[in-house]
Amino acid sequence: MSDSPKNPYSEAPDPFGADGPDGGHVSPELPNDIPPPPKMPDAIKRTEPVNEPLEKSDEVLWATLCHLSALLSSFFGPLIIWLVARDKYPLVDRQGREALNFQITLWLYALILAVSVIGLPLLIFLPFYGFIMVIIAAMRVNSGETYRFPLTLRLL
Repeated sequence: MSDSPKNPYSEAPDPFGADGPDGGHVSPELPNDIPPPPKMPDAIKRTEPVNEPLEKSDEVLWATLCHLSALLSSFFGPLIIWLVARDKYPLVDRQGREALNFQITLWLYALILAVSVIGLPLLIFLPFYGFIMVIIAAMRVNSGETYRFPLTLRLL
């Protein structure tokens, strides 16, 4: 006699399966006229690199950030992004130079307007002009276009 208690559930029949004569599960016979499932096609071979769209979107993102960073840090943000990503992405190189040229030009215009007495009222509108132009440039670059600021000195 064994020391373990008897399991009351071990003698119950399996309601969901049919037990064979040896106690194993018996599955119903499948008819032979059912065709096998179709084979899945082999993986599609690509000729272009898989990372191409991702790199393009990264390039556009960095170029857009190059313009938008000017809203927070004048020319320091575009300068840092341009120095970091200009070798990897040609669009960032072009748009970074454009953003830096625009910010330097704005500072020169502000200096000239501040020195001249006639330009002091115009000095009030210069930050608004800079803000609007940076937003326009960021939107254009984000849509995939290149943008050139009007009235900008091309120093770089």
